Amino acid sequence: MTDKRKRMLMLGVIAVALVSMYVAGQFGTGAAGSRSEMPDFELETVSSVATTATAASFERRPALVNVWASWCLACRTEHALLMDLAESQRIAVYGVNYLDDKDDAIRWLNYYGDPYELSVHDMSGSLGAALGVEVVPITFLLGPDGRILFGSVGPLNARIMETEIWPRLALLEASKR
Repeated sequence: MTDKRKRMLMLGVIAVALVSMYVAGQFGTGAAGSRSEMPDFELETVSSVATTATAASFERRPALVNVWASWCLACRTEHALLMDLAESQRIAVYGVNYLDDKDDAIRWLNYYGDPYELSVHDMSGSLGAALGVEVVPITFLLGPDGRILFGSVGPLNARIMETEIWPRLALLEASKR
């Protein structure tokens, strides 16, 4: 193989790797690892053993579904933004506490604040698996019909909100008119 061919092959491999990393970091409906709708589930809430929630509990209005854990350092990075979103009431924020000890999750929310209208405890990881979760945090934009409109792997930030979440919500609002 000539040097030129080796370089071209290497550039191709690098390009495929970069595209794969981008897709893994941010994906939309239909991308690998994502679902088109919120899967059915019945799980206890983080705040109570006696209370269970289902997919229908995530009200049928636009919402962010944030998969988080008390052991997740990156979850701390996005937490202030989630608290601001909850306070603004511009969009519903729901949580999926993933592969976490419930007592640790409750302590974490008591310490950092609880931005979630509802957070379910997914100790077995069954809901996370159904959503295609491989790492946390991951946040899904859920449409009012239960469809997953967008997903973002890694800490949610202002750029993602401005370039991905708010424009999609604006399209939803415009389509209702």
